[in-house]
Amino acid sequence: MSDLDGTGEALIWNEFAEIRITLDFKGITPRLFLENLETGASTYLDPLELATIIDTPDELKFRWLNIGAYSNNN
Repeated sequence: MSDLDGTGEALIWNEFAEIRITLDFKGITPRLFLENLETGASTYLDPLELATIIDTPDELKFRWLNIGAYSNNN
């Protein structure tokens, strides 16, 4: 698997969040390392977790939003 700049990393952002995504091959199987560049929070997601997110209906995912304009603190 490759990416456009050859680093194994991508940055994605919008007006609500800025995220760095890195491919991690140090575990038993490949996974993604995700880092919120605004808060410093980070996590790993393996293929099973990614499949779960993909297969979750949008109306349930909307409840997960707790950032920026969607934060419970606003």
